[in-house]
Amino acid sequence: MYRLIEKYINICGNMLLPCFLFALSLIAYLLSGGFDYGRALLYHRLFIGGSILIGMVLLYFNRGRLLFLTLSLFVAYIGLNFLKRGYIDETTAQIYYANLAVMLPLNCLFFYFYAPRRLLSLSALLCLLGLALEYILLEFLAAEHLALAYYQDGINLPALSAFAAALLCPLWRAARTGDFYDYGSLFIIAAAGCGVYFYTSASALSLFFFVAALISLLVIIRQLLQSYLYDSETFVYNRLSYLRHSKRFPPKYSLGVIAVDGFDGLNRALSGRQRQELLLLLIEIMQENIGEDASIYRYDTNNFVIVCEKTGLKEIYETFEAIRRSVAAAEFVLSGRRTQLKVTISGGIAEKRRVDTGAAAVLMRANAEMQKTLAFTGNVISPAPKSSRK
Repeated sequence: MYRLIEKYINICGNMLLPCFLFALSLIAYLLSGGFDYGRALLYHRLFIGGSILIGMVLLYFNRGRLLFLTLSLFVAYIGLNFLKRGYIDETTAQIYYANLAVMLPLNCLFFYFYAPRRLLSLSALLCLLGLALEYILLEFLAAEHLALAYYQDGINLPALSAFAAALLCPLWRAARTGDFYDYGSLFIIAAAGCGVYFYTSASALSLFFFVAALISLLVIIRQLLQSYLYDSETFVYNRLSYLRHSKRFPPKYSLGVIAVDGFDGLNRALSGRQRQELLLLLIEIMQENIGEDASIYRYDTNNFVIVCEKTGLKEIYETFEAIRRSVAAAEFVLSGRRTQLKVTISGGIAEKRRVDTGAAAVLMRANAEMQKTLAFTGNVISPAPKSSRK
């Protein structure tokens, strides 16, 4: 029960910051009834600057995720500003607005599900060409006086349906995964929707699009930090974190290496999503059996390192044995599989010795023990302390 409560607290925790920013901006706008020109100009400049900053950060790290969603917001914002300032006649402006109100959420939805992993790639170029063709189509529709609109009680139903779909998809995925990217995308699209709805107000348009850019920037920073410190598939510490933390390990500690038996065959038999589910379930079992002074690292594709501070060889052996027995007794239910899956793990443990020059020597000794065991059998933790041997 405690684990379940902790899980939902963690899931809601990813929602709090983007939700707070969006709710604060919406409440502030509704209570004030609109800001003065100076405040609107400030938000306008912050949105332009924030969008440029997002582009520069993603270009530097060669990341394509969230770039085209931000680009879609940027182009739509420029278009809505032109409409608001009355550069074209009223009828054409209404057509432009109706078509923009449909195209923007559809773009957000597309780039939410599909975004190039790398900015400098063919897929990124195709996305850029697709956006350009969309706005050429928008010009054609305006010239032909064709609007993607069907009004009911003054509401453009195609635009409302597009925004509803663009909001429900990240909401559904966020409820399942609790990922910060999903919650961020949800409130980015919600802020953009408010900007489109209140676009005739200069302060509302610039405020809500600035909030959308700010949330995008926070999501990008979070993703960069997470990829730097954590494993993207299992969300535990990665190898780089282990190398950094190993410099601060206490004088006395023990560590162990865990590997899933027959992982190569499982990797071929399972889909990417099923493999992730299995690894997350295994990590949950590890976390249930380790103490508060222990940390889990994904050192390699099939190598997990558990460092137990202030723990001797006998204690860490008992911990690893508890993990091994729990995994061997478990039946894993994975999405898309009709049958339950049984797996076993093997491991090697080692204790820090005075002669060890660093954490690398301890890790190599634990890994050597595990490899020595795997040469003959699996589902074993090695070496067993003398007091535990028969």
